[in-house]
Amino acid sequence: MINNRKFAYHKSISFQYRCPLCFWEVSLVDEWLCSGCGCVWNTFKTQGRCPKCNYQWTMTACLNCHQWSPHKEWYVKQRVE
Repeated sequence: MINNRKFAYHKSISFQYRCPLCFWEVSLVDEWLCSGCGCVWNTFKTQGRCPKCNYQWTMTACLNCHQWSPHKEWYVKQRVE
């Protein structure tokens, strides 16, 4: 039996990280400090979870404008061509 259904291939989706307030873009070398345990890491590599104490940060401070905003609002979907 031959299946003649056609499947749509979706292009890969990647994420860009940027402050929802000032639109500053995060790079992989930028780091944040967990005030609970002192760990320094890139919060976007772990979706806001501290790798040392496992605290889930729901708010993220911008390293550019110094304002806090919900972590999930920093993720901007982009299609990969």
